[in-house]
Amino acid sequence: MSSTGIFASSGRGARQENIEDDRPVPILHSMTGMYGAFDRINELADGPHLVVAGHDPEVLTRFPPLTGPLSGRVAVIAP
Repeated sequence: MSSTGIFASSGRGARQENIEDDRPVPILHSMTGMYGAFDRINELADGPHLVVAGHDPEVLTRFPPLTGPLSGRVAVIAP
């Protein structure tokens, strides 16, 4: 977690809907561990709008794009 309360998730929250719907990915080692990870992700962020699922292409539509040559590939994520 950063000091701004944004939480970037990768392995446990592959897509935003996995975290928001409390729905684990299909292949996992521990179901209870997965639900614990979802709870912890939501505890660390300052709100559900600041949880960023690292492998979700929807991140680029949920957050405004960076302008310039990286537009469409980089999003601006700020509280």
